[in-house]
Amino acid sequence: MGDIRNSVKRMAASALCGLQVDRLLRHIRRDRLVAVMYHGVTRNPHGPTPWTQIPEGVFARQVEFLTENYNLLHLSDVVDHLQTGRDLPDGSALITFDDGLRNNLSVAFPILAHYEAPAAIFVATDFIGTDRFYWFDELYLMMVADPAREQVTSHLEQSIGRDLQALGPAEAYGLSVEHLKRVPQEELQELMERLAGVATLELEAFSDDYSVLDWPQIEQLQASGLVEFGVHTASHRILSSLEPAEWGREIRESRRQLSRALGREAVAFAYPNGVPGIDYSEVHRSYLRESGYICAFNTDPRLVRLNAGTSFDIGRLPAGNDITSESPFFRLMCSGFPGLFGGS
Repeated sequence: MGDIRNSVKRMAASALCGLQVDRLLRHIRRDRLVAVMYHGVTRNPHGPTPWTQIPEGVFARQVEFLTENYNLLHLSDVVDHLQTGRDLPDGSALITFDDGLRNNLSVAFPILAHYEAPAAIFVATDFIGTDRFYWFDELYLMMVADPAREQVTSHLEQSIGRDLQALGPAEAYGLSVEHLKRVPQEELQELMERLAGVATLELEAFSDDYSVLDWPQIEQLQASGLVEFGVHTASHRILSSLEPAEWGREIRESRRQLSRALGREAVAFAYPNGVPGIDYSEVHRSYLRESGYICAFNTDPRLVRLNAGTSFDIGRLPAGNDITSESPFFRLMCSGFPGLFGGS
């Protein structure tokens, strides 16, 4: 049934692009920012490749499309517009990456450089220069790529009280990660330690894609003039899960640390998980303003008119390893096609 639905969607998307609906919408919505959100860009098979790791060739085609059809901005252009009111060109777009994975440098950056396409990377400062993987990436590898994945899934099933064995590995992972995003931090850490005791996978084999940039690599990217950086908290915890006493370290200290390392003020923020009204609220927006940030990006898939009222709720279009990254879907998504792609 899923294959049939996808076939129908592919035909519909191709037909709409054949009628140049995407081109019409790009013109109508040329005053709105098209911010695209990536995570990793890979040239390695992961069996199956996770949604967050988009294949190298797909990313190259998307960057080519963006450079040909939009005016790509630096992150500092967005900040300058919000601070001074200086006009941005029609058809403005911004390429962003969350998490600061190492393959942003090794795989994505050569493509960005080839097309002279600027981009912004939002980093969680606790992970910079360490050998740690984000827990959700480690969980993916244990549930999908680990030879002991059945034992891992069985153990996880007992811990979260959900039936996972009847599902495919990718579907079981999706259900599990959404559940675990909401559990207390100590409980999550304990569970991940127990799962690691069951797993047999050597995580080092996946470090090219899942390790995080170190400080010299961040300096190298910044020195290119194409890549700028923003804050993604210190530990990548969802803001609504934090106690107010933890905000200083996650929001202010991470900003100070990144600013010192960059030699310039880091004033842009990306909300972990980033669902408005669930992962953050007005109290968090206010705290970000008080902490010296100028703007913040969420994961609401919509195009936004940049102004003071939207500066801490800038939507982004999710680009990942699924059907929506196929050319017709991507073109429609970036045009703000209503409904299916979250256009507004």
